[in-house]
Amino acid sequence: MLRAEFALALMLLLALASTVCGQLEFRRGDLNNDDEISLTDLSYLMTYLFHDGSAPACLDRADSNDDGRIDIADVTTLMSTVLNGEDELPEPFLLEGADPTLDLLPCGPGPAGEVLGSEIDHVFFSFTFEGGTGPAISPGQSPAIIGVGLDAQESLRGFTVVVEYDPAVLDSLTCDFSRGVAADYDAELRVSTTTVVDVVGVPTAYTTGHVLLEALPPFATASFPPGENYHLADLVIEVSPSASVGTQTTLRFGSSPSLAGGQNELIAAEHQALAPLTSDVTIPVVATTDLFVRGDVNGDQAVDLGDVIALLAALLSGGEEPACQDIMDVDDTGNIDLADPIRLLELLFGGDPSLAVPYPLPGVDATPDGLDCL
Repeated sequence: MLRAEFALALMLLLALASTVCGQLEFRRGDLNNDDEISLTDLSYLMTYLFHDGSAPACLDRADSNDDGRIDIADVTTLMSTVLNGEDELPEPFLLEGADPTLDLLPCGPGPAGEVLGSEIDHVFFSFTFEGGTGPAISPGQSPAIIGVGLDAQESLRGFTVVVEYDPAVLDSLTCDFSRGVAADYDAELRVSTTTVVDVVGVPTAYTTGHVLLEALPPFATASFPPGENYHLADLVIEVSPSASVGTQTTLRFGSSPSLAGGQNELIAAEHQALAPLTSDVTIPVVATTDLFVRGDVNGDQAVDLGDVIALLAALLSGGEEPACQDIMDVDDTGNIDLADPIRLLELLFGGDPSLAVPYPLPGVDATPDGLDCL
């Protein structure tokens, strides 16, 4: 009996030695082997564990906590690293290397992955103003709302958005996922974090938003289909009271200097990460007096039937007009006529809940026209 136990132990040791000696170098957490540790890898690990997905060729990549097992603890560890961007994994982490811990997890070569980049016209991130406050901000404005839009030719399971901004102009910027893709598909993971770093003596802020349609079992590998004009997030901005009127600031889709999860990407089928084409936006800082709410004709900070009456009075009987003519241009055509009170009635009673920006929050007109706003 002892001989049999000794023989079995010897066989296990020989197998372990063979595994260690012949082990390939890898980067812990990089399950799809594309040289990035990101939300795509977290999705891969969850799918493998909770949906009987295909295993990575090197299971050591999935052993986030280096305990020789692949289980829920690895999901928790990798999630902390990707979402926080600062928590290190056990070596080998930042650089590829051999596993310093003896275990029985196989580590085969597997196919080399890659992040498909801008040479493929597959996805496009942009800043949008529909439903927001318009393409300008004012000192102390709280909040200003700017959207993030997506055009995609792929079915997608989730995404990471990284926005770089100047913290001297914007006190804060967060991702709000309460409308758009995350809300429409009931995304199970929605996280927004912000870090401020010193770049060559200049503070630079990065807000990162992560969304996974599925993060809890049972997994059904949910995705949203290819399409245009998807709304990914609202950027909720608090403008510094000291922002200088007449200057401008730029929002960029950047890459944060975090250890993991700090790049813009989308998650396609087969655990493929896509790097989107992007378009930045430069935003002027204007005086608070330039802000208005479209449709608030009587200036009571509410758009209701009283505004319809005030607008009809201004059009038909010489009633008082607001100093900002854009307020009365309800349909945003650049003309003030009977179509505007009709559009206002449609908003209030016709089941159409939207107007052109700025509505329902104060902002500036995104459409060039000849109307004055004094």
